[in-house]
Order: sequence, then structure tokens, then C-alpha cells
Amino acid sequence: MHHAIIIGKGPAGIQAAIYVARARLSAAVVGLDGGSLREAARIDNYYGLAGPVSGAELQRAGEAQARALGAAFVDGQVVGAGFADGGFYALTPGERLEARTLLIATGAKRAKPPVNGIGAYEGKGVSYCAVCDGFFFRGKKTGVLGYTDYAVQEAIELSAATADVTIYTNGAEPEFSGSLKKEAGAFACVREPIAELFGDGRLEGARLRDGSEVRLDGLFVAYGVAGSADIAKKLGVALTPEGDIATDRGQATNVPGVFAAGDCTGVFRQIAVAAGQGAVAAKGMIAYAREK
Repeated sequence: MHHAIIIGKGPAGIQAAIYVARARLSAAVVGLDGGSLREAARIDNYYGLAGPVSGAELQRAGEAQARALGAAFVDGQVVGAGFADGGFYALTPGERLEARTLLIATGAKRAKPPVNGIGAYEGKGVSYCAVCDGFFFRGKKTGVLGYTDYAVQEAIELSAATADVTIYTNGAEPEFSGSLKKEAGAFACVREPIAELFGDGRLEGARLRDGSEVRLDGLFVAYGVAGSADIAKKLGVALTPEGDIATDRGQATNVPGVFAAGDCTGVFRQIAVAAGQGAVAAKGMIAYAREK
């Protein structure tokens, strides 16, 4: 078991990893890439830069610094998170990580998938967390909207409540990998795009682009990769009315041992702010891990 799991390889996550590693505690940083930082072509408003650098260059330098201090890195999509004995776990398609404390630093919340009517049925058949809401769909006809490993993991979670689970990729080519590629074979997979959802007050079904209709009691959204709100909901972490992760001044959430930093907290979206929050979160994580 590590002292800290850090989900996200952007400035908030890397900065936190540097502080945790310097405190001689074990940190595991998990994520696919540096998020929006890697998309920045030119950065010249961050302290200490002799000249403009790309976001990718800055991310690589930060990761190399954290590695040199002893932080471990896992390149993979986080498809699940929850509670373990003595702490928390995070799942990737090929690995389960456990730690005493956990930081969510996954960047800004994701856009909703392009499906007409999805917002009208949120909480009325449309859910974003199989762990949280699967219980309410016991024995019912359900679907998971997504095309990546995250969708397969949600389908697996949902299958504990109902055997009737179908994955809808919404026209995307499935991107299942590792052991989850094999497990995806246990579920029906529909690639025809969803034109719209329908129902009288509650979700009753989906109308596909080819004109066919399918009955659905519940649709669980797992589109793309798991975002900050998705991970937060699995852990019972409170969100703000805007959908960002709510924290106190020490970047702690309402769940003891879980912290959040960076764009996912709804702050001024700048590298300097994310890195600062990562440092503050690390201070709390170090204290929490040592107490445990």
C-alpha cells in the first residue's frame, strides 16, 4: 500500500507528488497524460521560466522531477475508485493501486456526451455512477453509454445488480484494452448512435439513429475517460452546484483522506493556481498518511 494515490498528471498532481516524495512517503501517480497542459503551445506566465515553453515540455520536466525524487508513475486510464482496508483504491485496466490517502487532480469536468434529452433524465433514469445507483436498477433493463475501458468497468459494476446490461458506444469504435477487452465480451454492444432519449417523466428508452427504439430503465454515462466528478461520486465526495469538487482551505473534501486540487475544484484555471493547490493538498495528505 502506498501512502498516496494521485489521480492526474497535470501541474496539481505532479506538484503534490513532488511534495509527498520529498517527505519520504510513497506516491503513485496514475493517469494517461498531462491533460489540458499538454495542449498548451506556449507558456510564458509561469514563475521561473527563462523563456516560453510548451505545455508538453513543462509536463515532461515536472514528471522527471517527481520521478527523480522517487514518485512512481502508472500510465493508464482510471476506470474505478473506492475504499480499501486502511485507505482507498484506484483501478486501471491492468492494475489496482491502494493507498492511505487519495488526491483527485483530473482537471476540469468533462462535457456531456452528444445525446439529445440526456439532461432532462438525469436523476430520472440517467446516472453517472454505477456504484452509487446500480442498486436502484436491480433486475431492470440498463445500458452503459461509452466506448472505453471506463464503460466496461461501469458495466461490470452494474452487472452485480442486473444481468441486462448493454454497452452503447454512440457510434464510436470500441477502445477496450487489457483484461477489460475480454470482459467486454460478456455484454451486448450496440454501436448505432443514439439519436435521443425518451420517456414520460422518467427514462423509458432510446431512439437510435437508424429509427429503431430500445427500452431502457436506466442509462449509465461513462463516456470517454472518468472525470473528476465521476471519481468523486464513487467516493461520496461532495460537489458544488456547478459540478466542481468542493474542498476546504486545505484542499480536503468531505471524505476524510480524499483531497482535490486544480481545475476540478472550479478555480481560476492557471498552472500557477493548480500547482499551488497541489502543494497545499500534499501538506494535508502527508499529515493524514502519517497519522494513519
